[in-house]
Amino acid sequence: MYPLSKVISRTMLVALLAGTTAPAAEAELEGGVRYLVRTTSKVTISLPAPGEEGQHLYRNAEGKWVPLPEVQEGPLETVTFTLSPEQLLAGSTVVLIGKPDWLVAEDSTPPKVERITVDGKNVAPAAEIDLGWLDAPPKTFDLLVRDTQNPLNAASVWATINGTLVRAGSPGLRFLPHPEDNKRGRIVCSLPKLKGGQPEGVIRIVVRCDDFAPDFADCTTTFTFTVTRPPQIDLSKPTATTPEGLKVFVDSIFPGYENVECIVDGELQTPGKTTFGSTWASAETDTAHWLCLVFPKPREVSGLEISWANYQGTFWTSSRYAIMTWDGQRWVSVLKVQNHPEARTSVHLFLPTTTDRVLVWVPPKGNHPRRPDLMWVTEVRLRP
Repeated sequence: MYPLSKVISRTMLVALLAGTTAPAAEAELEGGVRYLVRTTSKVTISLPAPGEEGQHLYRNAEGKWVPLPEVQEGPLETVTFTLSPEQLLAGSTVVLIGKPDWLVAEDSTPPKVERITVDGKNVAPAAEIDLGWLDAPPKTFDLLVRDTQNPLNAASVWATINGTLVRAGSPGLRFLPHPEDNKRGRIVCSLPKLKGGQPEGVIRIVVRCDDFAPDFADCTTTFTFTVTRPPQIDLSKPTATTPEGLKVFVDSIFPGYENVECIVDGELQTPGKTTFGSTWASAETDTAHWLCLVFPKPREVSGLEISWANYQGTFWTSSRYAIMTWDGQRWVSVLKVQNHPEARTSVHLFLPTTTDRVLVWVPPKGNHPRRPDLMWVTEVRLRP
């Protein structure tokens, strides 16, 4: 498939869809020039033709590629032909000018990704690949692509990183054709060169390629992952303090959920009942959210139970989070949770450790998939 390049409109519509070249093995390929034609009446059209000879085809009302009718080769490398609405499917067709012999026009299947490696490790090919929550971003994405009927089109290769377009040949994105088979090739994406530095937050990379077939299907693979730096936690002022001296800190508060002490009062919210007064909710922002318990003195901890708020039949379980303890100088991750399913209570056990504080930290977009910016908890219980 080729990108839409130009539109001319009158009684008819002629849209230029093709006209690109691409390296293949030892020579460059010209895939012909493709146009989209829409008309409500009989029309005669003159279009520029590529320099090399080739067939001039169109899709008829049955969807088959057939030679253009009443073709006249004009001066200055132009092709003139006549079409009527009854020859077209719903008044629209694709015209292919100068189809070379090697091009399989009937090919309607896009190329297929046969193998993917991320930093040298195999990843099962799929249209959508979630790499999860990572401490550091991947450096290299390597995709092996193959088509069964037509050569790959190097000009069709591009990637986007969080919406920013990068074309093959730009820093960080290479297309490497197979030296003996122009239907195969590799797409190599170097993230440090694409993004620059160390990306953070939610990263979405879309890699796309296509063959020379005059269809509208392409091959697209999307990678998503989250990269976060170690948390910076402000413990200068507790949000709540229990009579026993347990201090509770949270990053933020959703209006109406100021009763933060409820998450350590030993009482769970009753499903179906109001969430006010019995749950704490963070502000609904696309930043990291967290809650921290600071003990009057160090104690041994070997697990944590987190019970989630219930609203409209849903337990608003965070999907990704880390449980950390303080070693006197820094936060140490004792457990990392990824792709956590919805649950009323999540029970997490880890090796016993002595500490004076425990942190539950959710990275940006790490909460319930339906409200990823909101952390919503009814109770936290420590395991001795």
